[in-house]
Amino acid sequence: MQFKANLYSLTAVTNMHVGSGKNNYGIIDNLVQRDVLSDFPTINSSSLKGAIREYFDPKGAHPPHVTHIFGSDPKQDSHQNKPGKYRFFSANLLSTPVRSNLLPYVNVTCEAIITEFLDNLAKFDIEYPHADTLKAWIKTHSGEATHYESDLDGNLNVEMLDLKATKGSFAEMNVISNLFGKHPVLVSNPRFKELTNDNHLPVISRNYLENGISKNLWYEQVLPRQSRFYFIVLVPDADSHFAQFSTDLQAQPVQVGGNASIGYGFSKISNLT
Repeated sequence: MQFKANLYSLTAVTNMHVGSGKNNYGIIDNLVQRDVLSDFPTINSSSLKGAIREYFDPKGAHPPHVTHIFGSDPKQDSHQNKPGKYRFFSANLLSTPVRSNLLPYVNVTCEAIITEFLDNLAKFDIEYPHADTLKAWIKTHSGEATHYESDLDGNLNVEMLDLKATKGSFAEMNVISNLFGKHPVLVSNPRFKELTNDNHLPVISRNYLENGISKNLWYEQVLPRQSRFYFIVLVPDADSHFAQFSTDLQAQPVQVGGNASIGYGFSKISNLT
């Protein structure tokens, strides 16, 4: 069976917690999922596929097109195991928002993120029209942080690590902002790794009340709203369901991860191909 790769971006509209499921005996009780190689935050393919399936079939009716795309639901029939026709890959990090002194926040990324993004496009033979633009943008970065806000008079500091960003220049910033978010800042690979480690991702305290009395306080790590990811979906050639699938997937926010009842994880998905 021949497949075509389709590229999507995912932007967190609200804070997101996609739990790792690991026991943690440190200060943070619930950690987010991380890539096993880079240790950057990620959304594992099983979590992403499950969230998208729930979006398409919230009542568990198992219509034929859902079974075609995602496969049979083991909760419906444990003896039936029909795989889906589509292949869902993990969502990899593109950028993360960080507070700054002159702007509410900037969207930070690094060369390692961009290089991996371009490598994945090449592996799956995805024609992305702005690949050369990204390669050229990387070359404009120098030092530990570079911003591209031409109308800022003062020195821009990226908070958390107190990075002083020097002003850079690049002609096609509209392409960069569309992919990474407004106010993009390039930082060095080591600094980006620091900004996304357990010491710097936001942590929110959660409390369980019983009859108005606090019974349990725990701490949960979150990915802040405006965090951006990309993911790839392999679809069989000339699949009759794909056009409608792609249209519906982009129509409304998809809830990813836990805590939907308190507004976590609502995300906007867009096709980049």
